[in-house]
Amino acid sequence: MLARSAHDPLVGIETLRALVASGAARLWVVTDGDDALVGAYVMTERKLQCGSEAVLVAAGADMRGVRLTRPVLTHIAAQYANCTRLRVNASRRGMARELERCGFTRQATTYVKSLAHVL
Repeated sequence: MLARSAHDPLVGIETLRALVASGAARLWVVTDGDDALVGAYVMTERKLQCGSEAVLVAAGADMRGVRLTRPVLTHIAAQYANCTRLRVNASRRGMARELERCGFTRQATTYVKSLAHVL
């Protein structure tokens, strides 16, 4: 659904567990009208010179036939209204386009090169 999934090797499930267990991040769940689990997301906050930033670390959801990106981002924005901005890192082009439709602007592009073969 949003950002990186828990299966992303850069933000693995063990890292997410450690962040939440230490209090450095908060786990939120998304439910439908019958309180059935639909998805979850992990958030952190960081201080900036001009306020604070809510950071969507990882998210995932599955509700067949329903696009959840806009309603979940709207909900997150309301939850973190005390922050100056909301940051979402997207590694997929389709998600980047969806974020732009939701009012986000691209601030940076990150490139990664594996160095595993060097060792």
